[in-house]
Amino acid sequence: METTALSLLGGAVRKQIAFTEYFAFREKTGRIGGEKTPKAVADYCARMREQHGSKYFEGKLTVGDPALEIAGVRAIRKAIGDDAMLRLDANMAWSLSTARRILSEIEPCNIRNYEDPVATFEEMAKLRQHSAIPFSTHNSDLKSAVRLGVPDSFVINFTVLVELRAP
Repeated sequence: METTALSLLGGAVRKQIAFTEYFAFREKTGRIGGEKTPKAVADYCARMREQHGSKYFEGKLTVGDPALEIAGVRAIRKAIGDDAMLRLDANMAWSLSTARRILSEIEPCNIRNYEDPVATFEEMAKLRQHSAIPFSTHNSDLKSAVRLGVPDSFVINFTVLVELRAP
């Protein structure tokens, strides 16, 4: 009997893995992209849902205009339906007051997760007082996270943390 790496790890757990569609405002490159408005991003997401059956969506709408982000989130939620997962990433772009305003407007849109809406864990802890939307971060400062009670989850890049590389 042949031993494979998969069998050494206990065998396959599942045969399919769900794919997360990524969205953003994009410049057109050839036949790809060109989504420069909330409606265009929402139309792209709807097309991915229709063409691929996608139920997971994550992206960045942060271009410095809170109204544009709010309009984008609302349009995407409407386009993908209530049963699809919607996650956002602000790349620490918002001030605490702006993030508070944005989150109050998009909370009814059933956001699964908002990554780095503000720059620090301290600001995130203050923001938590005004929003039930879960937060995540790439910043792996566990000591601060435990002390402040935020974020709700971490997005870890294992290739950076443990320097996994192809042979």
